[in-house]
Amino acid sequence: MAERFDRLDALTSRIAAEHGGAHVDNHSHPLAADPGIFAGDRIHCNARGHAVAAANLVKALAVLLTKGTSVRRSASP
Repeated sequence: MAERFDRLDALTSRIAAEHGGAHVDNHSHPLAADPGIFAGDRIHCNARGHAVAAANLVKALAVLLTKGTSVRRSASP
């Protein structure tokens, strides 16, 4: 499963870069292997896992904004 996520991260990172977007890699986060961030199915995040992912997203966006990098917004469906 980890190998599939690595491939997905590489693909989404490349596509985001090609389209002026940003990719936040939560798969490599230090807490990604912590069983305490997963729901009972051991696949999906619980509230703590979502908080970790959200904090990682905010941190990545703050870095981009501090550098003055613009991230193009996607059109709403």
